[in-house]
Amino acid sequence: MTFAIETVSGPNPFSESLDDYRTLFMCFAIAYATRLETLAQMLRRVSVIAREVVPRAEIHGRVKSLRSTLHKVRRIHPDHGRVLDSVGVRIIVPRTRDCYGLFERFRSAFEVVPGEDDDYIRNPKPNGYRGLHTTVVGPNGQMVEIQLRTRWMHAIAEQGTAAHWRYKQLRALPVNFKKDEAHQ
Repeated sequence: MTFAIETVSGPNPFSESLDDYRTLFMCFAIAYATRLETLAQMLRRVSVIAREVVPRAEIHGRVKSLRSTLHKVRRIHPDHGRVLDSVGVRIIVPRTRDCYGLFERFRSAFEVVPGEDDDYIRNPKPNGYRGLHTTVVGPNGQMVEIQLRTRWMHAIAEQGTAAHWRYKQLRALPVNFKKDEAHQ
């Protein structure tokens, strides 16, 4: 496995010594390896459950990068540093009712993290995003976010109005452009 070191502009937080950086990097590498193992175990378990309910389910997984994790901690959770979606599983299903059926199935199969359920199907985000999210306790006590979408919801999330790259791009545009031209 290869790890890439991402550069961040600004003062060097490890100016004390190169050993501080090496120590932090090794801690991250170990944590990342643990998350990869958690993801592999979760994908096996989720696949069995999902395919019992929806044989044509598409199942994907990812481990959040160090850069994304640090950004989220600084931006969203600076007070406690908890990031509950460092390991994520996404299931794409044919119908909305399949999302709800699997949602209930996962809630009974795993220990659910209280307060971490979001129904963006009934209550879409302002950008049009739809999906069901829950966070469960996976192997080794690692928190795992499970996202459920239909193919249509997934297409909107990846390429349409709710696409991550699209809102990042709009945030980078001048204020006048956003107000006047972005919603035409």
